[in-house]
Amino acid sequence: MPSYLTDILGFNLESAGFLCVFPYLALFISALSFGGIFEYFQNNYNWSTNKVRRVAQSVAYAGSIGGLILCGFMDDKYVAYVFMILTQVCSLSLSPISYSVF
Repeated sequence: MPSYLTDILGFNLESAGFLCVFPYLALFISALSFGGIFEYFQNNYNWSTNKVRRVAQSVAYAGSIGGLILCGFMDDKYVAYVFMILTQVCSLSLSPISYSVF
């Protein structure tokens, strides 16, 4: 990831090293959040496990695809970085951590 931030987005190496922390922090927070959200839908709206997994897969694929496409067309490096983080957050909805509540 640091080489992408320096070579493609144009951050300096010191900033890239610091900015590499935030996607993983966002992944950790979203893993806990998606697990709680899916448990809420399953318990309060009587969603089956199968339906929860289909919704999680849709969020993961649609969010990741959309975020990467938008990231590729952004001229501002900070906006592209934010979309890169959001892409990773959406892709974590398929994590086994998210299903630990089932």
